[in-house]
Amino acid sequence: MNGRIIAKVFYTPVSAPKDINVIELVSEKHEEDLKRIDEAIKMVVSKKVKKPLEIKPNFAVEFFRDFEKKKIQELFRLPEKEIKQLFKELSDYMYTRAKEEKKYLGLILTDNYLFLYHFVPDKTVTFDENKIQEFVKYLDPSTTTKFIFIVKSELAIEYYKLAGEECPSLAYNPYAYGVFDKNNTKGMKKLTGLDSNPDYESKGRVKVRIERNQTTDIVVETELLELHKINNTIRFDFDNGTASIKIENAPIKEIQVDDRKYDIDTGLPRIEYSLYEIDYFMEQYKPHRQNGLPLEETKDSVKISPDTLIEKPPRQNDKEAESVIYILADEVENIEPLVNEISQELTNASTVKIVELSDFEKSYKMFRVGEVILFAKFSKKNEGKLNVIAENFNERILLSEQLKQNNKLFRIINLIGLWTTVNLLKSPSFRNKLSEIVKNALTKLCGSKYAEIKEIDEIGIELKTGVKKVGGEEEGFFCSSSEEFAKRLAKNFKKKSQKLVIYLIGIDDDTREYTLVPLNRARNELHSDVRAELKNEGLTVLLSETVPIDEKYGILVYVLEKSNDNGFS
Repeated sequence: MNGRIIAKVFYTPVSAPKDINVIELVSEKHEEDLKRIDEAIKMVVSKKVKKPLEIKPNFAVEFFRDFEKKKIQELFRLPEKEIKQLFKELSDYMYTRAKEEKKYLGLILTDNYLFLYHFVPDKTVTFDENKIQEFVKYLDPSTTTKFIFIVKSELAIEYYKLAGEECPSLAYNPYAYGVFDKNNTKGMKKLTGLDSNPDYESKGRVKVRIERNQTTDIVVETELLELHKINNTIRFDFDNGTASIKIENAPIKEIQVDDRKYDIDTGLPRIEYSLYEIDYFMEQYKPHRQNGLPLEETKDSVKISPDTLIEKPPRQNDKEAESVIYILADEVENIEPLVNEISQELTNASTVKIVELSDFEKSYKMFRVGEVILFAKFSKKNEGKLNVIAENFNERILLSEQLKQNNKLFRIINLIGLWTTVNLLKSPSFRNKLSEIVKNALTKLCGSKYAEIKEIDEIGIELKTGVKKVGGEEEGFFCSSSEEFAKRLAKNFKKKSQKLVIYLIGIDDDTREYTLVPLNRARNELHSDVRAELKNEGLTVLLSETVPIDEKYGILVYVLEKSNDNGFS
């Protein structure tokens, strides 16, 4: 190829950094092409960043650290192996979503600048020369999500489209540095060193990194004098460059995630937090949290404003659950669409995992009740209560073969177990949303006037007549007097051998026909008064709610337990 190289363009899928495409631009042939690239970069940089940084980034990758020291022609001649290694290093700083299929890294080198960028090729059309043609945008403000731009200082004004006095540092620095990251991700912060990292207490001056496989390394930290004293558990063969490790049941001292240290109890939920990409979602969502606009939430996204929609993490395949559902912990304007969507899913899916979208705290916990798994924040004071639910629902009631044979009843009891657990959640808005979702799902399941619901006394599922008319007189287990109603519940419960009993009040225990309770006689005041009366009777109320069956009538659900020190009230 004749002519001098004036630019080089590299691009590759982030998920496959070794599949690199290379374009060389040479003098006397590609000057116009380089002008087009220059104009595109000027458009991207000036739209995304107001002016260069006042300080030089502390890059984590050597290529950028040494850029000023090298002549550009040296970079043009870098071997293919080094270019592949560079893109491999860069892809390590692109976390999860940034590595999705169809997301690319590009690197443009010219005599005057370096432009590294992350982009999502997008198609559009033109109408040139009376023809409609489709083309892909590889370098455009609309498709660029991150970039690092290093340009000679004397040219920075041209690319940033600013006046010289706006950036005095250009006068005494040979290069100007620009960094843009649409989602303010941890990966870019680490790559550029523009976010402070916590100190790490090393065990010693020596750190040996051992490769277990392509995705896992084992790091041994020790003092110089200890290196040859640990051969009974870790044998180093430095002549052959290998290590053998024989150690069992060694205590895990700490877990680090994204350069932050956690103890074992907090580290495990922090790993789950990242696996479900909650951190990625929160990085996008939090800048908009205080904008004062009402939020709209569906099962797949959160709408911040008419032109700002943030997608929830992908509903990925999960080894434990058929479906993963994400719910924002913050309050939204109208929860009805969300409630309808997710309640339908709860009635259909066999195993569901529900994930709370919120800032990370050590109160995050994975808790399973029957066929539903919650990854959410729980108050530490509620651990005893969670144990009660697990012991009774998971280890007794939901294991019943008789219950499993009645699919509808099995799903209903699963949801009642979930509803009992929802009351223990830490985040009020998340708790309210999930409570409404469970209530709506139970309404859907119990909607027929003759349900497949039956009493199973052996495991503590009790049906009781709500209200029915006999000869013009009102009869039933329910009554509007909270004191009398509580006495009936307490008297019945004390005859039971089970520690925990579930009451469905509004279904005849003999005919299994609905004898529903009027909703205007089962308001919150009634439930509150009944809970207080039952506490006086020495019982603990784990759940006290109403499931509407139609606009006027519903079923009362009570979950009662013999009082102990678990803290329920």
